[in-house]
Amino acid sequence: MLEREAPSGYLQEWTNLLAQKDEKIDARSDRSTVLAIVFRLGREWLALRASVFKEVTRPCIVRTLPHRSNEILLGIANIHGEIIPCISLSKFLGIESPKEAVQVNRETRKIDSYSKNIKSLISIETKQYERTIVLEKESKIWMFQVDEVSQTYRCCQDEIQELTVTTHNLTNSYIKGIFNLKDRKVSYLNDDLLFDALDRKLF
Repeated sequence: MLEREAPSGYLQEWTNLLAQKDEKIDARSDRSTVLAIVFRLGREWLALRASVFKEVTRPCIVRTLPHRSNEILLGIANIHGEIIPCISLSKFLGIESPKEAVQVNRETRKIDSYSKNIKSLISIETKQYERTIVLEKESKIWMFQVDEVSQTYRCCQDEIQELTVTTHNLTNSYIKGIFNLKDRKVSYLNDDLLFDALDRKLF
């Protein structure tokens, strides 16, 4: 898996997209918009401002840190000669991934029945490619792996709905709101709170 090649032009396309400005005024409506990048963790669709994305790349080797690594801080990785801390965003946000569910079912001897139904757990419209996302904000850098990077989406601020207790199962502290994208509900994460929390809790 780690050695497979990305589709032709895939990584260059994301490099070009990340170079775009994240906010502008929609000339047709004078509404403020934000450019977000949508990705998937398990069955949950999430988004962050494009401006905090430094790179989207292939999965890489993560080295554990003695006496420091845990279920959230997985270790460190070398990206183009830069040492970057790697986290499990799914664990941080309380998202169960399909892989984690498989492991649980192994322990309860239900793996066979789960395997038959695993394809029905995730509805995706594009090919699935696991990717590593590198984020950077005010000289703070974090990386994490996702199950899929879907697309960029320029979202009008008034499209983002307020989060209510009944609309979502994720840890609400880091979610600004939810917007609809095709048939998906996408949780728009607050990158300010996310970076602050990671810095406080892990270092």
